[in-house]
Amino acid sequence: MKTREMPLDRLLSKAFLRPWELSEAEAARMVLAGNQHLRGTRFGNLRLGVATWESPGCGELPKGLDYPLGYWVVPWQSKIRPPMSLREWVERRLRFRKTVSDFRKLVRMMDRKGWVGPAVPGILLVDGKRECFLFTDGNRRIGIAAAVHIAKIPAKISPLLTFDWKATKAAGWRGFSEADTRRIWEHVWRRVHGECKDGGT
Repeated sequence: MKTREMPLDRLLSKAFLRPWELSEAEAARMVLAGNQHLRGTRFGNLRLGVATWESPGCGELPKGLDYPLGYWVVPWQSKIRPPMSLREWVERRLRFRKTVSDFRKLVRMMDRKGWVGPAVPGILLVDGKRECFLFTDGNRRIGIAAAVHIAKIPAKISPLLTFDWKATKAAGWRGFSEADTRRIWEHVWRRVHGECKDGGT
């Protein structure tokens, strides 16, 4: 495991969003502009369980798959999240004010100091000279980084979580057809670069 500085424009979230498209980036921009009311925003709705990655504006999932993606299962890794229980639903509402307060403090801190906290874990995808880092944690800090114009973030890079197309096909046996694996692979590169090579040819 090593740490590398990754440019923000080479990052995608688990919902295939660019850093500046994250609900956390939108919320950070609102905080910086003096707007403190985040309950009805994408940030608030996701934290309260009102919205999911399938909700409008909350994800850019690949289309045309034979089988829709579950949250969060992709050819490279799975991080399955069970449905929200009634207890968790209540707890999220009870602590929402503190969640927002902590987020505001983090926005102000990163606006003054730059990046704070540990390196972000994730999956490194490689296509020739191109790279994309799918981060699996750190949404708040990455969204804030986009809002306060931090150009690079520290990322944890592991050889076991680094995939080219050949390794992606080999890993995609986890319930994914080769056709769906290809569609997901190409979707990543369209999201990051606006284009894709025909991987595997």
